[in-house]
Amino acid sequence: MTNKNSKLGIIIYSGILLLVCAIFLREKIQRCLWYDEALTIIDFVAGPSTYIGIYRQYVIPNNHILYSVFMRFWMHNVCPFISFSNYSFRLPSMIAAFAFLLSSFLFWRKHFSDFSVFIVLLAFTVSPAFLIYAVAVRGYMFSILTVSLAIIAVFKVCENRKTWFPAYCLLSLISVGIMPTNAFAIFAVSLLPFVFGKAKITFPNFLKFSSVPFIALLCFYLPIFPQFIKTISIKEGWSSGFAAIGVFYFSTFIILLIPSASAIFSLTIPKKGEIIEGLLCVFIFIIPAFFFILRSPAPFPRTFISLLPVWLFLLSAGVHALEKKIPEKCGQRFANFATLFLTMICMGYGLILNSNKTTLSAVFSKDGQDDFFEPYFMKNDFQPDGITINLMKLTDKKEGIVFADMNSDPPSLIFSSLRFGLKNNFILCDRPRTKIALFPQNYEEKEAFIIASGKDRAESVSSRFGLEILSEEGGFGSQKIFRVGKTGM
Repeated sequence: MTNKNSKLGIIIYSGILLLVCAIFLREKIQRCLWYDEALTIIDFVAGPSTYIGIYRQYVIPNNHILYSVFMRFWMHNVCPFISFSNYSFRLPSMIAAFAFLLSSFLFWRKHFSDFSVFIVLLAFTVSPAFLIYAVAVRGYMFSILTVSLAIIAVFKVCENRKTWFPAYCLLSLISVGIMPTNAFAIFAVSLLPFVFGKAKITFPNFLKFSSVPFIALLCFYLPIFPQFIKTISIKEGWSSGFAAIGVFYFSTFIILLIPSASAIFSLTIPKKGEIIEGLLCVFIFIIPAFFFILRSPAPFPRTFISLLPVWLFLLSAGVHALEKKIPEKCGQRFANFATLFLTMICMGYGLILNSNKTTLSAVFSKDGQDDFFEPYFMKNDFQPDGITINLMKLTDKKEGIVFADMNSDPPSLIFSSLRFGLKNNFILCDRPRTKIALFPQNYEEKEAFIIASGKDRAESVSSRFGLEILSEEGGFGSQKIFRVGKTGM
C-alpha cells in the first residue's frame, strides 16, 4: 500500500501498466487486418474523396465516423513517413490504449488509492479482450479513451471548475461521433457524480449531466438523419438476446475476476443512507441488458465495450473499500504483502486466461462469434498476407483469375493485395448488392483460383461458374486456395 502522495509509487505503478501493455501488444500490433478492419480502411477511410464524404457515407455501422476521419488524416500525413504496413494502421489505437491507461491512473488515484486503481487497470490490460481492442483498426479504443476522459471532465465540473463543462460536452460529441451507442456510456458517466456524492441528486443536476450525450447525439447525426435511421435499423446482431446477455456478462466477469471478486462485497451491499446511490450503481451495470432484451436482433456484445471505463472506475471504488479494511483487521505488514501477492495473482491470472483463450472462446461464443477471447482473426492461422504472397506466385499477378468466397473474409485479402501493390481487381468477390457474373474474367484463361474456407464451399463456388476443382494449393485457416478449371478439361 503506497502513500497516495508518493511520486515513486506513481512512477512505479504507471510504469508497470505501460510496460505490461507494451509487452502484451508487441506481437498483436503486427497482425493482419480482418473483415471489419479492412472494410473500414477500404470503404470509409480511403474510399470517400473528401473528409466530409466520410461523414455522409454513414451507410453501415462499420463507419465509426470520427475515427475514420482521423485515420484518413493519419493515412495521408503519417503513414507515408513510416509505412503502409499492418503496424502503421494499428499504431493509433495502441497510442490511445497507452493514453487511456495513463490518464485513468493519474486521475482515478485522486479518488481512490494508487493500488486499487492499479490492480483494476492491470486486470484489464492483461486480459484477452484488451489485446483485441487495444490495436483494433476500429473506433473501439478511441471510444474507451473518450469515455474515460469524460469521467475526468464530469468530476472536474463537480469541483466547480466550470471550464471543464465545455470539455465534457466536447468529449461527448467526439465519443458519439465515433459510435452512436457511446451515448449510453457517457450517460453512465453522468451518473457517477451522484453515485459518489459529488453532486446532489436533483432533477436540474441530472438534466445538466445526463442530457449532454443525447444532445450531442442529436447534433452530430441530425444533418444525416435519414442515413442514421437506416443504419441503426439494419438487422444484424445476435438472434438471442439472452445468449448475448450471458456471453457479455460472464465474459466481462471472467476477464475482470480479480477486481470483481475484491469489490463485490462493497458494491452489492450499500451502506446505510446510500440506497439510491447503490441502485444507480447497479443500474450502470445492467444498461447493456436492456438493449440485449429489447432489440431484435440483439446488438453484438462488443457494442458496449465503451462502458468498461465506467465499470472499471466503480470496481476501483470497491477494491479501495476492501483495501482500507485490511490494515485495520490484519495490520500494515500483512497489507503490504497482500498488495504484492494480489499483483502477482492478477498477472498470473492474465497469463492463464491468454493461454486458455481458445477454450474460453469455444465456451463463450455463439455461431463462431466471439468478441472477448479469441475470434478467428486473432488465431495464428489467420494469414491474409501469406495467402496474397502465395497467390502472387501462383497467378504471376494476373488480374481477374482469383475469386474469394464470402466465408473466406474477402476484405482482408483485398486489403492485403492492395498493400502489396496489386490492382483492385486482382481478387474478385461478391458485394452485398453486386455479384460477380463472370469468372474467370478472361475467357482465354484455362485455370483460375478460388479462396474458400473448405472444399465444400469451393465446390459450391466452382459449380456456380461452371468450373471444377483441380487441386488444393494450400492456405491458412479459413482461407484455403483451390486451383479450378473449366468443366471437362
